[in-house]
Amino acid sequence: MKLTIDNLDGNGAVDYSPVIVTNSRFRIERQLNEPSLCNFTVAPTALTLPMPTRNGRVTVSDDSGVLLFTGYIPTEPALELLGQNSQGAAYQAVVSAISDEVLLSRLPMPQSPAGYSQQTNQLLPAINAGAGSAGITFTTPEGNGVIGEFQANPGQTWSENAGTLASMARSTYRALNSEITMLPIGSFVHTLSEANGTLNIAQLAASMVRALANDVTVCGPSEPSAYVTEFFEGTVRPSSST
Repeated sequence: MKLTIDNLDGNGAVDYSPVIVTNSRFRIERQLNEPSLCNFTVAPTALTLPMPTRNGRVTVSDDSGVLLFTGYIPTEPALELLGQNSQGAAYQAVVSAISDEVLLSRLPMPQSPAGYSQQTNQLLPAINAGAGSAGITFTTPEGNGVIGEFQANPGQTWSENAGTLASMARSTYRALNSEITMLPIGSFVHTLSEANGTLNIAQLAASMVRALANDVTVCGPSEPSAYVTEFFEGTVRPSSST
């Protein structure tokens, strides 16, 4: 895996792979129709690299060069003190980056007319036309579903509006390498096989433990102020006939 960060200081993309803190979680989180997140920790002082800065561009790729994540650091990274070295205090930076559409989400959403009976490949660029391109390109194939009515909400961010549009079309959007794609759900199928990896079903063991309880109290949103038990006793008299 290769991690590069461009701190916009004129040095271009710098390789931060050697200073990744391996005992901290390196995680790329993708959720349906939401911006992707990349969280990691680096210790730049180990190689006298500059600390990652706000608005820095983050790129993560595998060993074969396939891009896994591209985005920006929206806020200043959190610094954690490691100790002292020959040059003074040493810190590690906890970084949280958001995928490329954060550039569009920072722009104000203007008022726009509603679209009727249009395909998603027409409606998605229309949202971008109102907000501005911010260097993002769009790839939306035709035949991705027709939406009866859609109007961008100016009170929401670009990503929230795009997520709503994609959900209405039973599609998913993703931003990677300054390109936004929207494809129907199910376009990519990932096959899971027990032959892959080291999983051995026969060695799995499951158990369920249920602890006994003599008294169980269940509390809900409202509780009774008093507990009353009522009994009714009476005698049934047979009816008389003449």
